Amino acid sequence: MLKKIIIISAVVLLPIAFYFAAMYGTVDKTTFAGAVKMSSESVSEDQAKKVEVDVVIVSAKTASDKLLCTDSDDAQFYVDFTGSEPHSPFKDGQKVRFVGHVHGGETPYFHASQVFSE
Repeated sequence: MLKKIIIISAVVLLPIAFYFAAMYGTVDKTTFAGAVKMSSESVSEDQAKKVEVDVVIVSAKTASDKLLCTDSDDAQFYVDFTGSEPHSPFKDGQKVRFVGHVHGGETPYFHASQVFSE
């Protein structure tokens, strides 16, 4: 009897788990302006929705320890990367994909927790 319950539970719960993983396990790809817009429309008070942004690093060495980057719309913005150190240090002109969220305020910036090199 216990074996039947386990099998039936697996048959019912696995598709539900895959559905939720497909719906909520992916991040949207956008520009910085799109991420700012998404964060302003966000219902959650905790933090803005995580998104992926393709950027080119303009300056890896800034006074505020943030990266100065541009996106595909040529918008310049700062990225505060707090993830684990990449295999090679960030370089000016490097193309990367950051996953994170926008922090608003007087000067909005992108808070990245993951990086993928191109």
